This record gives sequence, C-alpha cells and structure tokens, in this order.
Amino acid sequence: MQYFTLMTSMARPGCRFLFGEKITVADIVLYCTVEYCCVRYPETRAFNTWLVDWLKHMEQDALFCKYLKSRSGTCNGT
Repeated sequence: MQYFTLMTSMARPGCRFLFGEKITVADIVLYCTVEYCCVRYPETRAFNTWLVDWLKHMEQDALFCKYLKSRSGTCNGT
C-alpha cells in the first residue's frame, strides 16, 4: 500500500493519467501492479478515490483497451 500512496502523491492534480493527459509507461506499470495485487487483495482497486478515478480513465482509453485485448491472459487476468 505504500507504493500506491507514493504513486498517488506523484500524480499531477487534475490530470487523467499519472503525469498528464496521455498514458505513459508509468501508468501501464501501475495498472499491471494494481491488477497483480487484486489477485490476492481485490480491495486494492478501491484504495483511494484517485486510484478509482484513474482506473476508470485507464479502462476507458480506447488504445489501452485495444492493448489489453491483445494481451489477453496476462497482466489483467482475463
């Protein structure tokens, strides 16, 4: 949980993603980390309101959704 607190504190206020309006490698790493943690701790997705909103933005991004579908069975567990 310290990792999520750190990442949340580094996020730019008012931005859809960690460091702006475009997804970066940091967003993808954080997303995969959240999904990995959710295997054992499903409550991770509700860690704080920033994370909930950020996940919503990630999962609504068309390019990222296309990437997840191409990687079926990997980081997102589907």
